[in-house]
Amino acid sequence: MGIKEKYIPCGILDEDKGQLYLNFGSSYKTSDFIVDSLCSRWKQIPVVEQQKLDLIQIKVISSNHCTRHTSAEF
Repeated sequence: MGIKEKYIPCGILDEDKGQLYLNFGSSYKTSDFIVDSLCSRWKQIPVVEQQKLDLIQIKVISSNHCTRHTSAEF
């Protein structure tokens, strides 16, 4: 009997548009999975829209239901 791979969700919400991007992954490291999800979503946004963004806020909700807020200016 082998080890079953677990898929973990990562949701990205565009609060301005009310759109949810949901990605499932099985990366060994959680941080790798989060970065992969963010990069994948960024590539889906048209360049014209990317250029209009001056602030991206990241809200992290961990398994113990604590919320951390991080803002990044680009």
